[in-house]
Amino acid sequence: MAFIESDFPPLRSQKPAKIAAIVKRGKEKANPAKKPQTCATLGNLPDELLLQILNHLPCLDLENFQLPSVVNLSLTNRRLHNVCLERLYVAYNSFFAAPYLFLRTMISNHNAAQMVHSMEISYGSGVHEDRGVYCPLLSDRRTIKAGLKELNIPGWKEWATDCNDEGSDQEILYAAILMHTPNIASLEVDDGELPYHIPKWVDLIRYATSGTKFGRMHSFQKLETITLDIGGLRLRNLAPLFRLPSLRKLTISGLVETNKVIKGDPFPFKWPIASGSSSIEELYLPNAFLDTAVITAILDSCRTLKQLQYDHRDDRWFYRQARGYQWWEEFTNSDDPLTFAPLSYPTLAKALHRHRNTLESLQFWDDIYEGIYANLNLRNHRIYRTFGHLGNLKGLEKLKTIKGTLAAFVDIEKGPSATLVENLPPSLTHICLIVRWDDRELKCMPSLEHAASYYRSHLPLLKEIRLEVAVPPSQFPYDWSKRIQGPLSKDGINVVVEQTSDILRSLDEDEAEFDTTDEPGSETEESLDSDEE
Repeated sequence: MAFIESDFPPLRSQKPAKIAAIVKRGKEKANPAKKPQTCATLGNLPDELLLQILNHLPCLDLENFQLPSVVNLSLTNRRLHNVCLERLYVAYNSFFAAPYLFLRTMISNHNAAQMVHSMEISYGSGVHEDRGVYCPLLSDRRTIKAGLKELNIPGWKEWATDCNDEGSDQEILYAAILMHTPNIASLEVDDGELPYHIPKWVDLIRYATSGTKFGRMHSFQKLETITLDIGGLRLRNLAPLFRLPSLRKLTISGLVETNKVIKGDPFPFKWPIASGSSSIEELYLPNAFLDTAVITAILDSCRTLKQLQYDHRDDRWFYRQARGYQWWEEFTNSDDPLTFAPLSYPTLAKALHRHRNTLESLQFWDDIYEGIYANLNLRNHRIYRTFGHLGNLKGLEKLKTIKGTLAAFVDIEKGPSATLVENLPPSLTHICLIVRWDDRELKCMPSLEHAASYYRSHLPLLKEIRLEVAVPPSQFPYDWSKRIQGPLSKDGINVVVEQTSDILRSLDEDEAEFDTTDEPGSETEESLDSDEE
């Protein structure tokens, strides 16, 4: 559902004839004597109450799309316009409005440009192709040209020509909007294919962090959060983000980067960011395929990291190489293509030592498996590779939350003799462990039982333990209540088990077979406050 472009953004210059007619009618009519009001109207309410009402009218919400209502309210009178103005311009989302008109508003209305705090943009082949092309008027073209000339950036004429070109790429217009919004604090980008190598918005950040002035453009001094869904970008293209002094939170989804020279890739990985120079405090890398050396370089460049998430997925490499579902066949019939980006938990643990006094949350997930085999007790399931474990984390003095596979925190090769709680820091309050359908992990259940019995000595601040078990109860009958919940519940520790339902009967090589006679849903959450299994 896209908003009508002619209605947004609301500028008085958009409908001068209509405004003139309204003014004329107002002058022609005699002002009648005011009658005492018997009830309050919207105009009688204070600004504080009007703002509370606007909280229930979200402008950019797919499920509750109220942008037309707020626009109409802002056109009622000058007071309501001023009240609504911040809500109208606090965010820009390319899904709801075309960029050209919004850019024109940013150039024409400097107050509105100051109010923009977040942007969500999507670009690439086929993105917003169902949207009609806006044909700029001569006055529009002059406005855009004058705005870019005022910034005095190098090549402003080429920028103006590209922005006014009806066939120009949307990403150029997004970059021009960024030039005119100095208070931007959050940027969310759905990266896609472009006719040029590096997106213009990345170039703008590179100019801002280069140490030299880029005309009169601002330097993104308030940009604290960037969320990026990777399309064709590589990590080396994103180096300017790590140089941005204001950036505190960075999410890069789908990143693929190896540490080897790959055939056909003329640009092997090189990391130009100096050690401890980046101000990023929260780093999230979901759905990624990275060499451990690459992650180590990234962690080393961060000065004081507080939160870290890394999800390592084998299949991301094959999908990135446009091989689709052929990845499994290629994997099983080759020597070992996944050595392009090996994962080493011990190496990651050493890299975390730099952040031992600041790290508060740690999440690791790996989907690295060698195949599927038949087990007499557990039916068909994957054999997950082991790349060591994180080992002793007691040096992470501020760590409060951990989440990851059991194999990341426990030496599963030791089986029943493996330990967990002795390796965790006493500052922990929340633990979430994923127990996968791997016979080696399931044999390490005694490490959880030991933790439940002796956590007081090692984890005095513990509040919650959450277990996500990928094995259905019929295949792994385990008395969670007696073995885990019992010792913990005495001290009020919250224990939650999310175990795969028996609806998931077996795992084939590519997909799971489901029993349609059971209730829908693949997971059930079981509270262990009761005696039920």
